[in-house]
Amino acid sequence: FRHRSCHVVPSPGSRPEGSSYAALSKPFKAAMEQFRSKLFAAALACPKAVNGRPLGCVAFAAVLRQLVAGVNDGRILNLH
Repeated sequence: FRHRSCHVVPSPGSRPEGSSYAALSKPFKAAMEQFRSKLFAAALACPKAVNGRPLGCVAFAAVLRQLVAGVNDGRILNLH
């Protein structure tokens, strides 16, 4: 991933666990929709590959899960 960027997302509300999407705060939903659009535009503009193999939706989700788990566990991540 040669290009990285940040996207700030406001709080989803006081108790987001188990809440329906409609119950989440409007600023949170707007930020997530903006992030979703940004993510899809980037993915369509420049499809990703790992070890020369195209990275499909399921594989991309798996990579994201690994990255989130690494951040949550306090591991140092190398994205180069």
